[in-house]
Amino acid sequence: MKIKEKSKLLALLLSLFMVATVVCMTVATCISVSAAKTITETVSILNPRQNMRGDGYVWMNIPEELTLTNLRIDTKDKYGLKICDGAVVFLKGNNYIKASEAAIYCGGTVTFKGTGTLTLESGGVGILMLNSDGTDTIRVMDGKITIKATEAGIKATFAKIAIVGGEMDISVSSEDGFALDAYDTTINAGAKLTANNTVRGSYKLNLSDANVSIAAPKAALMYGEEKYFTLAKLELKVGSSADSLAVAEAYNGEFALSASSTVVPRTPSLLFGDEYTIALDIVLLVCGIILLAAVFVVPYLIRKKKTDKILAEIRAKEEAEMANKPKRSENKKKGK
Repeated sequence: MKIKEKSKLLALLLSLFMVATVVCMTVATCISVSAAKTITETVSILNPRQNMRGDGYVWMNIPEELTLTNLRIDTKDKYGLKICDGAVVFLKGNNYIKASEAAIYCGGTVTFKGTGTLTLESGGVGILMLNSDGTDTIRVMDGKITIKATEAGIKATFAKIAIVGGEMDISVSSEDGFALDAYDTTINAGAKLTANNTVRGSYKLNLSDANVSIAAPKAALMYGEEKYFTLAKLELKVGSSADSLAVAEAYNGEFALSASSTVVPRTPSLLFGDEYTIALDIVLLVCGIILLAAVFVVPYLIRKKKTDKILAEIRAKEEAEMANKPKRSENKKKGK
């Protein structure tokens, strides 16, 4: 009995040790995350030649991915974070960047993804691109981005802005400023945008399948020629202010606008992401079940059928032998 009691005590102590270890590791992780260092100068990944790592960010040169995890930059420099052309930025945790002229400077096409948040503050622009190449794009696909700026939320005067997912909240203090300002501006694919200033596409502006709320000190939308302005798959409300919105068939320069997508939301594929619906997962699941049936169930049924046939033959043979036993006994008696 004493040996059993000692064994139980040892097992209990070991369990407590393991639990304590897990708790300590969890606390240490939480402390390391919450105690992220504040960077006070520009972080430049504009011309990277190798992988880079710092407090709150990791750059992988191949495949040109920048992961921000609880990054915090608070600087008086012109730019907080410079990002190279072709980069994909993954947002994790809560990220914050503040700078004097632009919180983020993009050297070309940059895509924002992820499930985290990004808060930008600037005395000028939240996200800035100065390239004159009309094909370069600042693209937001996921995450929640909050911008507080003086001049513009996102500015790409001679390039493109594409908000094709995620959630954005933009506040611009200057009445002459813009929430979004680009040569070609697109908001669609179920994206959400709340802004207190104008959205402009100086050449082309496209709003479709989006959820947009704008209350600006001037026209909520600005664009070039009428033929390059698109409003589609939306329930539109316009007015002189957010308090006077009314259902409308078209936009005619009103200061306030509310647009809700009329597209039925689709559930994205768990296996292949947003580009496919969950219907593909279901089809693959059904095909998998059929395949498993073909590989395991069908052979089992065939073997079972053969086994049942053999057992039936054995039982029939045994029954025949049992039926013949009395006859053999009678023949032996007659022979005597």
